[in-house]
Amino acid sequence: MELAEVKSVLKFEFYFTMMSRPESTGHASLFYNAKEARKYDSSSRMVGIQREITERAIELLRLPPGPREGGRPSFVLDVGCGSGLSGQ
Repeated sequence: MELAEVKSVLKFEFYFTMMSRPESTGHASLFYNAKEARKYDSSSRMVGIQREITERAIELLRLPPGPREGGRPSFVLDVGCGSGLSGQ
């Protein structure tokens, strides 16, 4: 494949990806409502992805040992937006 063809494919992929996202087509409040939040929360794929992201974020914090390891508890405030999956 020639460089021009590669660039064309990448440009299409970028455009398709960006335009297929609801948040790219208008304000988030036009798409993300209670119904969409329920669909998101009931998707095992989304729940798994959110769990992995949350676990990695906590790992990156390098919190000191907790009560189970003889230390003190740590508290983390999640001020993100969304349906609250990361707090579960």
